[in-house]
Amino acid sequence: MKNILSLIFIIALSIRGYSATITETAGGGEWTTGATWIGGSAPVDGDVVVILAGSTVTITDNFGLAFNGTISVSGTLSLVCTGFVPAVLTMDAASAISILSGGQITSGGGGTLQGFNSINIGTNAPAYNHIADGATVSGPATVDEAGGVLPIELLYFEAKLNSNTVIINWATTSEENFDYFTLERSSDGSSFQAITTIKGTNESSTLNEYSFVDAYPLLGTSYYRLVATDLDGTFETFDVVGINCEGEFSSAVFPNPSRSSDVMVHLNDMSEYSFFSLHNIQGDKVFGYCPILCVWA
Repeated sequence: MKNILSLIFIIALSIRGYSATITETAGGGEWTTGATWIGGSAPVDGDVVVILAGSTVTITDNFGLAFNGTISVSGTLSLVCTGFVPAVLTMDAASAISILSGGQITSGGGGTLQGFNSINIGTNAPAYNHIADGATVSGPATVDEAGGVLPIELLYFEAKLNSNTVIINWATTSEENFDYFTLERSSDGSSFQAITTIKGTNESSTLNEYSFVDAYPLLGTSYYRLVATDLDGTFETFDVVGINCEGEFSSAVFPNPSRSSDVMVHLNDMSEYSFFSLHNIQGDKVFGYCPILCVWA
């Protein structure tokens, strides 16, 4: 029996060494204090840290706290600077913080000559800081290496044909410190160009719906993607959606006629053999485009 118990204890230690779940106590407390956590020990690398709703875990005056793993926040993760040392949490590139609905990251005190309260993830330093991302980040949101504090929670993004146009619809369930959307289009799925920008609601935890009509879609398969940009320049690029638009070649020039040199030309199908020219009212060519060698008559 003694040997069996020893074996179980060794297995338990091995599991603890690679991956475990640490759930903090209902009242919360300081991150580095064992009594904060159920089980009596602070998180170690590889743990999945769960901060329950109604509880607050605090990182106070700790410039060198390092943790590599996953943090799920339904309560509050608070960075506090009470004197000359900011609160800094450093995580590796594979780590992430998921802020669930009702959860938040807060910052108190702000900064000192040694820097600001911040969270550094991989090469993204800081992924969150007291100045750029504000004192509070409310869920749902994600803090990771790729996007820092992601500005929105996207519910859906879709494109639908409507006669000779394409309607692009999307919705968000949360917008935090958010600035604007950029809608991009591509004919090959790899090289994208912006076709419009749409202002966001900045701060919202309710459903927000958006729509844009591409009145001049490309022939064949077109690809659309959405880029969301935060107030501090942080951005996130979402998955691409494709749609096939059948029809005939069309072109449009506007304004037409034009009294200035600024005109917009739309062609719904451009290949390496496409070319066009613009002429004035006297029939003189004022502009020509040809991606390969052309001889104009």
